[in-house]
Amino acid sequence: MSTSTAPTAIWSPPIWWWRPTGREAAGIPVNAWQYEQRGIVANIACDAGLQATAWQRFLPDGVLALLPLDAERASIVWSADDATADHLMGLDDGAFGEVLAAALQQHLGGVRVLSRRADFPLGAAHAERYWAPRLALLGDAAHVIHPLAGQGLNLGLADAGELAAALSRHPGELARALRGYSRRRRTATADMIMITDGLHRLFGPAGPDFAELREAGMAMVNRLTPLRRMLVERALDTRDAQVS
Repeated sequence: MSTSTAPTAIWSPPIWWWRPTGREAAGIPVNAWQYEQRGIVANIACDAGLQATAWQRFLPDGVLALLPLDAERASIVWSADDATADHLMGLDDGAFGEVLAAALQQHLGGVRVLSRRADFPLGAAHAERYWAPRLALLGDAAHVIHPLAGQGLNLGLADAGELAAALSRHPGELARALRGYSRRRRTATADMIMITDGLHRLFGPAGPDFAELREAGMAMVNRLTPLRRMLVERALDTRDAQVS
């Protein structure tokens, strides 16, 4: 493409409060809110291995997710309220590994911390549109969601795929292509933001009565194949997901 017609694509680092200057200069409004939680990230190793499985635990004070890197190593995101995050960040690596193993109910054996821990504030943000003249927003420049569903990267990749498809569908019609890209991706992303925000609120309140209610709700979702299929389709951005 020539420089006279090629759009500028803005893809931001994964920090909810990041404000790309291009988006601001284009005057694109953003709706954003905080969750009063922080995400703690690190690489770990599990003595019992990961069993080729991504693990997630819903805890009283947040959500712990593990993404396998290989047979024994994983990357974690522990979403915790500010007080818990302060405590976890203050532990040495040995103590943090012990707390992590306990949070996983010892299913993965002992846990060793392999990297420095980092933490960042959690929130959600959604641009009111993903385009301006010769400008396209992708990934976290357009949207940020709670990490509990692990969908941030998938959404960004879907943005890139749809932008490429839109430009191919409308060669020489840049504004039309960008409008179509924005319309398609913003609708799909709004659904995922609603789902992750709802899950965050569902698993946020404490107390035994509410815990029983949400466990019953999750069991119902697991039994209703059409509802599970819809959630998978939204997560994968596809209408062809196969759910047994």
